[in-house]
Amino acid sequence: MISIEEAKTRQASLQATAQDILDHYYIEELIAPLGEVHKVGSFQYGSMVRPDIDFLIYTLNPSIEPLLKIANNVMLSDGIGKVSLHNQYAWPTNSSVTKSMYLGIKPVWDNSFWQIDIHVMKPENHVDQDSFYLGWEKELTQEQKDTILLLKTTLNDSGRYPNEFSSVDVYKAVLNGVSSIEQLEQFTTSKAN
Repeated sequence: MISIEEAKTRQASLQATAQDILDHYYIEELIAPLGEVHKVGSFQYGSMVRPDIDFLIYTLNPSIEPLLKIANNVMLSDGIGKVSLHNQYAWPTNSSVTKSMYLGIKPVWDNSFWQIDIHVMKPENHVDQDSFYLGWEKELTQEQKDTILLLKTTLNDSGRYPNEFSSVDVYKAVLNGVSSIEQLEQFTTSKAN
């Protein structure tokens, strides 16, 4: 099993590269006018194990037009492999996607794809608001943060994250006292039943 020191070293490298990418493409400046911008997910929580950056943007009037302008601007930049736009408000009501206007950006950095996910939404459309309100991670102990990072790194290295276990699965489990892969498996199985 990987040590917490190695997991932290990898995480720090991903974190630094993520910020370099955001700075290089002026992502934060481009999305600032869209509403109340929040860095979320592993990038915000200091638990990065994959090249992925997430933002939530709250606004009372989510619209695709400003995202079209940003998508056009970003796509014309060197090193952008793909840009995706989705009006997820138009998706079927039984769909499991987050109700939002979505902009996905895939830059190629150091010969690897990165994923930047930007969801523009009404505040009430934020999934898991009760458990994962903005700033929830500030209440974690250092031991819980280390456990989250170690579990996510181990799952990622074994090919089980994010397909078999999501970040939210890990966060919920650790908040309920889980500290090992075996306990995580039991916890998610018991929650499913």
